[in-house]
Amino acid sequence: MKGKSPRAICFEILNRIEKTDSHLDWLLTDSFKRYRHLTPLDRAFLTELTYGSLRWREKLDWVIRHLSKVPFEKVEPKIINLLRLGIYQLLFLTRTPASAAVNESVEIAKTLRGTINSFFSLEPQLPQQSMSPWR
Repeated sequence: MKGKSPRAICFEILNRIEKTDSHLDWLLTDSFKRYRHLTPLDRAFLTELTYGSLRWREKLDWVIRHLSKVPFEKVEPKIINLLRLGIYQLLFLTRTPASAAVNESVEIAKTLRGTINSFFSLEPQLPQQSMSPWR
């Protein structure tokens, strides 16, 4: 695929929502116009990623708080959005290979000035189901 991936576009949309409080529908429509290389399947995936990351935002933030070595409030919003996107795929998109979610998140992270590794221990573990906020 040439051009930005659906995950990279989702990351861009999440950051725009954070900065401008724009409506997701408008941002998706704008992205579909700007990124004409997206296939119908890519558009559907982008829509799922953006709506899902926002729908489950509170629960994703709970996971980030649980895994982070840095207080949540001190983490750059772009990094939080990237983590939300990656964790959403790992926890909720069962047909998405974990390797694809992680690799794409790493590629997007390379565009950021900071590093994500500093926020997590070397062997992070997802919370036990009994600790989960959605149980």
